[in-house]
Amino acid sequence: MYLQRLELQGFKSFANSTTIVFSESGEGGRRGLTAIVGPNGSGKSNIADAVRWVLGEQSMKQLRGKKSDDVIFSGSDKRSKMGMAEVSLFLRNEGSTGKVQGTTDDTIEMLLHGPEIIITRRLYRDGTSEYLLNNAKARLQDIHLLLAKAQVGERNYAIIGQGMIDQFLFLSPEERKEAIDEAAGIRHLQIKKNDAERKLEATRANLHEAELLLKEIEPRLRSLSRQVKRLNEREEMEKELRTLQSKHYGAMYRALSDEVKTLRKTVGQGEKAVADKEVDLRAIQGKLDALEKAESSSTKLLEFQKELETLHAERQRLRDKAFEVRVAAERTKNQQIPMAAIIAGIESVRGQEQTLLTAIRSAKTLEDLAGIRTQAETLDQQLADLLGRVRGETKGKENEKNLGELEKSIEAVGAKIAGVQQKISDASKNEVAQKSAFFSHQREYQALLEVVTRLRAGLGEQRVSLAKSEQRLEDLESEIKNEMQITDVEKTLGGGASSAEPSPEAMANIQRLKQSLAMIGGIDPEVVKEHTMTSERYGGLKTQYDDLIGAEAKLLDLGKELETMIARAFNEAFKKINVEFGKFFTMLFGGGSAKLTLLEPEVVEDEEADEAGSPGGSTSAPNGDEVEPRKIRTRAGVDIQAQPPGKRVKTITVLSGGERALTAIALISAIIAVNPSPFVVLDEVDAALDEANSIRFADIVFDLTSKTQFIVVTHNRYTMERAGLIYGVTMGDDAVSKMLSIKLEQAVATSTK
Repeated sequence: MYLQRLELQGFKSFANSTTIVFSESGEGGRRGLTAIVGPNGSGKSNIADAVRWVLGEQSMKQLRGKKSDDVIFSGSDKRSKMGMAEVSLFLRNEGSTGKVQGTTDDTIEMLLHGPEIIITRRLYRDGTSEYLLNNAKARLQDIHLLLAKAQVGERNYAIIGQGMIDQFLFLSPEERKEAIDEAAGIRHLQIKKNDAERKLEATRANLHEAELLLKEIEPRLRSLSRQVKRLNEREEMEKELRTLQSKHYGAMYRALSDEVKTLRKTVGQGEKAVADKEVDLRAIQGKLDALEKAESSSTKLLEFQKELETLHAERQRLRDKAFEVRVAAERTKNQQIPMAAIIAGIESVRGQEQTLLTAIRSAKTLEDLAGIRTQAETLDQQLADLLGRVRGETKGKENEKNLGELEKSIEAVGAKIAGVQQKISDASKNEVAQKSAFFSHQREYQALLEVVTRLRAGLGEQRVSLAKSEQRLEDLESEIKNEMQITDVEKTLGGGASSAEPSPEAMANIQRLKQSLAMIGGIDPEVVKEHTMTSERYGGLKTQYDDLIGAEAKLLDLGKELETMIARAFNEAFKKINVEFGKFFTMLFGGGSAKLTLLEPEVVEDEEADEAGSPGGSTSAPNGDEVEPRKIRTRAGVDIQAQPPGKRVKTITVLSGGERALTAIALISAIIAVNPSPFVVLDEVDAALDEANSIRFADIVFDLTSKTQFIVVTHNRYTMERAGLIYGVTMGDDAVSKMLSIKLEQAVATSTK
């Protein structure tokens, strides 16, 4: 894997879109060496900052800025400021097939085994930022894991900036060990170990929470389980009680039902017998009533005599009426006038009427009308007289008609009188026979009435017995409904043959079960539902708890395994780096010796706690008792021992600036030699070296190109001579950096022609 190119836009002084293609290879299979040169202030170190920034650097101090938007081109008098900074870094895999086999982290492994990796970082002035891997959004954690697996460190030895050579020696032992960790290629293992530790911490937190929930639920679940158990016991008791009650009450109900049915049948038979006799009794009673209703002969004789007297009176009245009619007829006959006189009178009146009409037609004055009125009144009087005479004639005819009708009525009344007289004769003959029949029916009625009375008395007793049995049956049904909580007793217990009443032992068992149920008491049926829900929740939590226990064990095993792998890889790398460190130190100094010493962790007192306590390093509790200082365990670290030729030094702090720079370069070179990063960026790390050491430095860098690719920001002409590609950086009056490139081999070949 090597650094193919770098694309910048809006980053610091690189306002324009700029692409830097790096040297890929040199002579003898060496990796490329690209030199970036230019005057001070041209922005060449911004290229190293761009690489550091795109790899995820978060410290603005390392990027030579104060706030995050300092990396965005801030503008100049001739160029407006930019709203975004973007840097893309292109890594190329040599001979990649683009296939991934046997990987567990598909995303990272696919990128590592793919033909190209593109890491992009963008920042906007509003603070919005994003990372991309092969143009897909990614997290910073993904970037770190990818770089760790690719052996690219965003700090320490992969990108060495200005002033970091001297600072490298003054790192704490722990920080030096981190550099060795990166060199050992265990950074990705440490990331996994840290991730496992975070997961372990989270798992233990979840485990603690699950344990608390289980402890909270367990008492309630036990209580619900007891209630459900009691409910199950209650159901069994209720089932047994129901069985006993069914047998006990069923026998009683069926026996009493049969008794009621028998009594009802007996009562029905008695009612039929009484009804039959009552029919006979009513028949005799009917005969007696008929005889009673039939009038006796003496009574009828009296009635017939009265009727006869009434008829005689009616006939006499009719005769008197006929006499009056005859007298009236005679009177009317005497008052009649001849018909010729009536006709003459009518003709006279008609003549006068014509005269009156003529006078009415000819009348013209009121006086004429007054005379006509007098004539009319006279004519009216004449008509009234004539009409009275005519009426007298008509009345006479009516009297004759009425007289004929009266004579007929008198004859009819005479006939009725003859009939009544015959009835009087017949009634006298029937009186003796009626008396004999009445007394006979009366004796028969009395005898039958005694029989009906006896039957009714027996039926009454039967009905009383039936009523008592029905009441007992009704009371039993009420008791059964109340005891067994049923609504239809007949449907539930009525089937089957009847049997004798159950023994007292059965009733005793029923009472015993009822008392046991009363002692258990009522249990809410919702308890079962709550128990099920709580049990399911407890089971789910218990499963989660067990899973967390298993996950904790796996994470612990993974942590131990990673720790073993890290320790083994570190020890191997540490030994190799130590050897290379001594070799490069001797090469740079022309002698002397240097080595690395591994510092084991140790327990020390917490200095901050001592400072906060009482003088002398002891602390005091609130009650005045002395408390032992807190002990802490330090982390493992790496110490540096260097002995330049002809010097005895105990610590590297007494070395001169040049000696410290050479020592740091020796250590960095050793790290690169043992486990090289795909590329290394050196930003003016040779600035403090004299000419002789600059030559040695250039030789070392050139030798190391057999292991890794170098991008060197330098003023050193010896380094430039070793470079296969040189980029020149210039800056115009618009404060924008521009790139010029030249391949040294082509330039040399051109100059020799």
